[in-house]
Order: sequence, then structure tokens, then C-alpha cells
Amino acid sequence: MLRTLLLGLSLLASCGIKNIDDDSPAPELPRDGLVRGEDPAPQEPAEPPAAIADLASAERYQQAIEALVARGEDALPELERAAAPGGDLPVRGRAILALARIPGERAEALLLAIQDDSEDVMLARTWAAAARIQRAEHLDDVLGFAPLLSTMPALARPLSLRVQATAGELEDIPGALRLIEADEALGAVLSEAILARGPEPLSRAALTGDTQRVRQLAAGFLATLIQRDPAAADVAADSYRFDPRAEAVPWAGGPLYIPAAAWDGDRARRIVGGLITWYLFADQRGDQEAKRQILNNLRSVNLSGPAGLGWVDGDPVQLLGSWADVVGREGAEAVLEPLGLEGDGRYAAALEGRR
Repeated sequence: MLRTLLLGLSLLASCGIKNIDDDSPAPELPRDGLVRGEDPAPQEPAEPPAAIADLASAERYQQAIEALVARGEDALPELERAAAPGGDLPVRGRAILALARIPGERAEALLLAIQDDSEDVMLARTWAAAARIQRAEHLDDVLGFAPLLSTMPALARPLSLRVQATAGELEDIPGALRLIEADEALGAVLSEAILARGPEPLSRAALTGDTQRVRQLAAGFLATLIQRDPAAADVAADSYRFDPRAEAVPWAGGPLYIPAAAWDGDRARRIVGGLITWYLFADQRGDQEAKRQILNNLRSVNLSGPAGLGWVDGDPVQLLGSWADVVGREGAEAVLEPLGLEGDGRYAAALEGRR
């Protein structure tokens, strides 16, 4: 029983499904694109051919798989029997590995039959589904397997690997985030492809995504990226910098999200300085919604704490004075200059006497 369990876990890794206690990468099945078709009619041989018999051998099964794959569709009747329910589980898994590499509708039909057999053991069904995923040639086909995650959560790894292999460089980050918004299970599948694009598209999506959930997801992915690569924090912090050419706040029409990252003092002050400038900009235009959004973020201890900013109220003059306490008079005046407010008496009074 222990030998069978260990062999079964090894085969699970061979299907691209990682053992949660093993940090080493699992090998992928070879890439062959197939379509569905009809099951072959089983033909019982007098005795199993040598290649099929060798699937039970820990020393010879790899050579047996190669020999069976080389025979192509001629080997399907034997592989169908070897992969059938009720047989030795390691042999079934090795037969599934061979089926995964044989092109044609008949091999695909055999794998689909195993995957959809509700009376079969879940491990074999998961192997068959993983094999079918590895055969998918296009990203849309790969994503079509996502509904299986609800019953076969171990497919997250082969799905993710296949997404990376078929997506290339994922160009449409907002589009990928919309897919996750429609089906949260795709988050586990698309996450690495999204993170691989770097912080720039995620920063833009966090500010300008067309739905609240897209912006929220972008900010979450950006926080993950910052945790992996601190250099991404600079890109994220700079995305809140004031733009003197702006006619509205960049997040207009939706919520304002700041990634929940462990900001250091310098980056936190860059973000806060940008937000305070946007606050005064919104005040000039009577944009109360933008002011409310900024104030909510300025009151976040994860941001205000590292920046050194205490509790602030909604009065723009008092807000600038509080900021001057952190960055000094020169730093506060840097907020006023791009807005043309350096001659405004209210703010001049707030900065009077400060260094």
C-alpha cells in the first residue's frame, strides 16, 4: 500500500500537479494539441505486450511509455485497458502519461472518459484532466478548464503552467483582471502571468480600471509584486505623483486604491505628498468625492504611519500645515507651486513660522 501511495504521488507530480510538501518544480507533460472523438473498442489480447507489462516496472516504465507513444494510435487499445478503472493505480497513471502524448481524437476521448467518470477515483480523474490541459494549444482552451478547479483544486498548478506556456507575454492586464472578476478561480491560474508583466500596467489598472473589482485586484497584485521586488514600490509610489496637466484626478469615475504594502518612509512620503497635492487640486475644483477618497487613504495607518503624518481633517489649509510639520516649509511649498497657489494668503499663513 505504501509503495502504491508513493508511486501515485510521483505520478501526480508528473502531470504537473505539485506535492504541497515538495518545493521542487514538477515536470510538465509534453505539449500536443488534440481534439475529442470516439472511444476505441477494447480488444483483449492473450497476454499483455512487453511495453504495457513494463509500465508496472519502476525501472522500465519510462522506456515503455516512449515505445507506446512511438506506436501512436496502434497502442490505444492496450493503453485503454491499462488506464481503465480498477487497475493498478501507478500503471494507470503511466498509461495516462502515454495517452497524453498520442495525437488524435481517440486518445483525447479516452482521457475525457476517465476525467468524467464520477465512479472512478479522483486521483486518476485529476491525472486525466491534467493531461488534457497539457494538450491545449491556445490560452482560451486552457482557461476553459478553469471550472474543473471547484472539484479538482490540484489542477491549479498545471493550469497555471499551461497559461504561462500559451499566453506568452500577457498584454491585456485589465482584460485578465476582468476574467478573474468574472471567475475568481482564474486568479490562481492567471496570477503568475499577470505578475510577470511588472508594476507599470498594474499601477495603471489600479488607478484607471473600468470596474471597482478590477482596480482592487490590480492593487492586490501590485502589493504582491512589491513584496517580491521592492523596486516595484518606486513605480507604484510614482503613479500617485501630481500631473500639472491634469483636468481631473486620474482615478475619476471609480475608487482610489493604494496597495496594502509595507511602505518605507521615503516611498510613503512620496505617495502622501502626491495625494495632498491632488487634494488641493480637487478642492480648487470643488470635487468633494475625490477629496473624500484621498482623505480616507491619508488616514490609513499603513500609509500615514511610515510617512510620519498624524490624523488629518478635511480642511486643506490645516492639511498643508500638518504636511509642513513632516517635510518642512520647503516641502509644503513644493505642493503649492504646481497648483499656482504659492501666492494664496490662506496657505501662506499656514506655513508662516515653519522652517
